[in-house]
Amino acid sequence: MFEHWRSQLPTQLGFTARKRRPAPDPVNGLLSLTYSIVHEEAVRQCKAAGLDSQLGFYHRATFGRHSLACDIMEPVRPYCEKWVVHCFVEGILDKRHFAYDKASGSCFLGKSGREIYYTQIESHMPIWQRQLKANARWVSKTIDAHLRGKLYEHSPLAPHQHYDLDFLSLGGEHAVAYLL
Repeated sequence: MFEHWRSQLPTQLGFTARKRRPAPDPVNGLLSLTYSIVHEEAVRQCKAAGLDSQLGFYHRATFGRHSLACDIMEPVRPYCEKWVVHCFVEGILDKRHFAYDKASGSCFLGKSGREIYYTQIESHMPIWQRQLKANARWVSKTIDAHLRGKLYEHSPLAPHQHYDLDFLSLGGEHAVAYLL
């Protein structure tokens, strides 16, 4: 996938591969910023659905990581990536909108770039928010169904051993994700 991007993106951006910390070029910098914003929205959507955003099922629980938020944002990532590539290919943002810190080797969005970026992302966030909300609600409803004994045996979330789940039954649509 990143190879495909490299063929589409202007070469002066210096993008060779996905590198997160520190972001060495504008493409990686913008990907990291976009993922951070979408991740925070995923955390909010988890909490709104009554879920513990730190207890995921795909991303492993790690201190300080909102693993479930990472899980529910996975289906949105390709749209974020497509949008970032679009920003560079269409010339909405380019290398002059970024600054470099030579000491750390990091690239970050400059002031003029931030003004453009936040204006642009504002029009895309409602679409991503709806998808994140739908993902969080699906997880909440699936967990609730498990806690009520429905769907339990035929689900990828079912544990390998049989557990008595009656003590976890919280009722309602917003069950807390204790089992993930």
